[in-house]
Amino acid sequence: MKNITLEYRRFFRTRTIKTTLPENWRELDAKQFVYAVKLWMGEVGLSEFLHHFLGIKKMVISLLSDYQMWVLMHEIDWIQNLKEPHNAFFIETLPGTSLESPGDRLKGCSLQQFMTADTFFSLYCVNQERDNLHAFIASLYKRDNEVFSVEEPVEPQMQNSKRLVVLDEHIEQVERLPEIMKQAVFLNFILIRSWLSRAFPLVFPEPEEEEPGIRRNKRQRKPKPVDWVSIFDALVGDNLADMEKYKAIPATDAFRIMNRRIREARMRAAEKAQRNVRRH
Repeated sequence: MKNITLEYRRFFRTRTIKTTLPENWRELDAKQFVYAVKLWMGEVGLSEFLHHFLGIKKMVISLLSDYQMWVLMHEIDWIQNLKEPHNAFFIETLPGTSLESPGDRLKGCSLQQFMTADTFFSLYCVNQERDNLHAFIASLYKRDNEVFSVEEPVEPQMQNSKRLVVLDEHIEQVERLPEIMKQAVFLNFILIRSWLSRAFPLVFPEPEEEEPGIRRNKRQRKPKPVDWVSIFDALVGDNLADMEKYKAIPATDAFRIMNRRIREARMRAAEKAQRNVRRH
């Protein structure tokens, strides 16, 4: 956090106010993030945004000079960059529900849960269909006593004292959420994906033509859905009997294994290529 002091004139007197300025995603709370999303979507003006983002009274904001406003926005320009990594969810519980997000660094998120959520996320990026957005959020958030199963049940069932996730039940609750909350979860996941690209670059390579920021232009290529079926098959290999165990392991543990195997495979390929060169 950066401590700042603002001066403004009121009733012919110079007054000051002190506040703090977030400098990265880690320093934001849920309310600040939601108002950042509202600003991106054009739902609030600059004054309303700064009022909630910095905790400054609207009256004070109205008395700031254009230069002061420019400096403030320049200092928080980093919120435009969605390629900056963040490994936590701002909205930990969906409003009006008992559905909770994974913890920091995807704690509590199984490989199967992540594959399901990420598949719907990628589909929504491509076609912008509301059903995919709802299914993405419904897959990402679950109750504390719920667990994903290999085959999704159509009605509530129990497994090892845990309730199996029924995705349709989650979707019904997600559909009732305010649109701003849905978009906040979507944009938050983009930050999570950026963190994954840094932590596991071989599993989550960054798009070649992607540019930082939320502004898109015609030159940018829409991301294609990840082929999780092929990736999972490569992870399991010949250990078909352990397929259920692989789906249930923590997502980040699976990514660590995948990242190592890809690196080792590339090293073997490079060594083989070098041997072939020497022969010729």
